[in-house]
Amino acid sequence: MAPLSVRPPDLTSSIVRAFDVAVDQNDREVAELIARALEIHATRAAARDDAGAPGLREKLLDVRRRLLLLRASD
Repeated sequence: MAPLSVRPPDLTSSIVRAFDVAVDQNDREVAELIARALEIHATRAAARDDAGAPGLREKLLDVRRRLLLLRASD
């Protein structure tokens, strides 16, 4: 029987999951730091013409929208 290959989560997914946890815990300061990490990641992906950059931009826009909502709830 061949071993199952488990693909490690990509960086984008890991960052977004961490952001989700911070928002769920209503931790605005951490959510802002994680959103900044996603911005850096998206900028680097765009600079190297990464094929996943357009999808990454969509995730970044969603994170920014959710961060604004979190700020407004304070």
